[in-house]
Amino acid sequence: MKTRAQTTNVLKRLSLRKDVRVERACDAYEVSVVLPGAESDGGGIGFDPRFDGLGRRGVTRRDAKAPASTSMDAAHRVLRMTHGIAEGVSELADAYPLECNFDALNGVSFTKGCYMGQENTARQHFRGAVRKRVVPFAFSGASVDVGAPVVNDKGETVGDVIAVEQDRGLMRARMKFIREALATNGVVATNGVALDVSVPTWWPAKYLES
Repeated sequence: MKTRAQTTNVLKRLSLRKDVRVERACDAYEVSVVLPGAESDGGGIGFDPRFDGLGRRGVTRRDAKAPASTSMDAAHRVLRMTHGIAEGVSELADAYPLECNFDALNGVSFTKGCYMGQENTARQHFRGAVRKRVVPFAFSGASVDVGAPVVNDKGETVGDVIAVEQDRGLMRARMKFIREALATNGVVATNGVALDVSVPTWWPAKYLES
């Protein structure tokens, strides 16, 4: 979550030409979710536009939370990582949108007007040159640290762990390595923990084409 000073600096960088007043609304509002299968009419919370399997999500008043909704807690993070979906500054930092699979998650457009980073994003898309992608993994019986490098069986660093929650996590790794990992059903991080890589159900088939 950004502080007021960080938010103000972001707005200044955007060179807003209108007088605006930034107010902190976190005490009154929060992002809430209704997990798949929960009994609820949604209470005004819409389906997550990234992937239906994430359930419903929306901004609600803390004093008027929808039935069956919860805060963005560990249960939702586990669900999100199981489906291979990254979010937030800590997980998306220093990555291109297509490396985070935004092209399949309604997160980027190739038909709208100019936006920051459009040239690199369009080049990756139309040339099919996305060399890394975020992919989910599972592990057991040990711990995995965020930031740990992911290595292949030759000892080469091919990616890094960007998020961990309970026995699930996300890595951003080379597509060549991901294809090889799927064929051998497992990879190894620097601490020797076996990481079982899987392909999310929403991944387009073209992602795995060499």
